[in-house]
Amino acid sequence: VPRQYISQIDPSVAERYEGGMADPAALTIDNADGFARLFKNIPSADSVDAFFTFQVDTEGGNPFMGSGRLDGLGIPPDFFADEHVRKAFSYAFDYETFIEDVFLGEATQRTGPIISGHIGYSPDQFVYPFDMARAEEEFRLAFDGELWDTGFFMTLLYNSGNEQRKVAAQILEEGIESLNPGKFLITVQGVTRRTYITQIIQSRLPLFFLGWIEDYHHPHNWATPYVASTGTFAAWQSFPEDLSAQFDSLVQECVTLLGEDARVCYEKLQRTAMENAVDIFLVQALGRHYE
Repeated sequence: VPRQYISQIDPSVAERYEGGMADPAALTIDNADGFARLFKNIPSADSVDAFFTFQVDTEGGNPFMGSGRLDGLGIPPDFFADEHVRKAFSYAFDYETFIEDVFLGEATQRTGPIISGHIGYSPDQFVYPFDMARAEEEFRLAFDGELWDTGFFMTLLYNSGNEQRKVAAQILEEGIESLNPGKFLITVQGVTRRTYITQIIQSRLPLFFLGWIEDYHHPHNWATPYVASTGTFAAWQSFPEDLSAQFDSLVQECVTLLGEDARVCYEKLQRTAMENAVDIFLVQALGRHYE
């Protein structure tokens, strides 16, 4: 049941279990006359994140970048190649509101490419908090100080009907526009899923929202799509050569290691991704199952 609709079925829940198993100790009777059973807070192996495109494809024109220049009416193709811009966007996202409004509090903020439940994940890993003062500091440093005075305009897309991505885009819009009113302008636009995915694959969206569900339970299945040059997301993001080479080396090294060596290696990969703000790492949700 998509989370935006659970209010329609929750009144019909008779038995509710906290966790993934029908443990009598975790049972609560919500509505004795109900017909459904609910398992809540099930550990998941999926994520929701926002991805920066470091070099946007502009061949034939690109309507999502305005003028295509840093002139207050658009953004240049390498807008997110500026580390200060990426960090500013990461600080300007209200993670707590996203978790509460979209996931009903049933999610945690991500700490990098690798989810909890794997070696390489650490709850003590640095994350970008929602900090508007820090966001402003980073924006004032971007493009050698030019961005703050000049301003920018860009369009954020989401696939219509996907409430998670729509709200994420709106949270970014609200946070960033409020930092520099009249100068920082973002339009949020819904499109068909086919259009959305096509534009992502062609590296035509400056920033896009997607999620990952692991194929096999190993941190390599998270490191590869997020940071390897052949990875699903990283290949569309057009990382600069030096950063791409650094990540490829780490991915290739980590997968050959075991035990403590593997943990240290994957934690380094996790840190490197966060320090470089290659994505806005959003949430790892807890699951719900109705029957």
